[in-house]
Amino acid sequence: MSEPVAWLSIDCIGERYLCFSKPNDNDEVYPLYTAPPQPLTESEVKEMYRGMSRAPLGKRLTHHDWFQAGVLFAEKAHGIGGEHE
Repeated sequence: MSEPVAWLSIDCIGERYLCFSKPNDNDEVYPLYTAPPQPLTESEVKEMYRGMSRAPLGKRLTHHDWFQAGVLFAEKAHGIGGEHE
């Protein structure tokens, strides 16, 4: 994936700032690109599947678990979304 050319930072009162280096504060930050991120490759999708397949023994994964993991993986792969646990 290409590096962002800038970042959009939104502070706690909703003010928006265009930053050309990634801000190091606690405000919301969104990467900006000159071209949209590309779709996930087949190998990236397989990587997500392998990661989910390593669930703890005895834990039965639901459709919701798989769906949520797929969404979070796609967000991470495209440089969007936050830290989720």
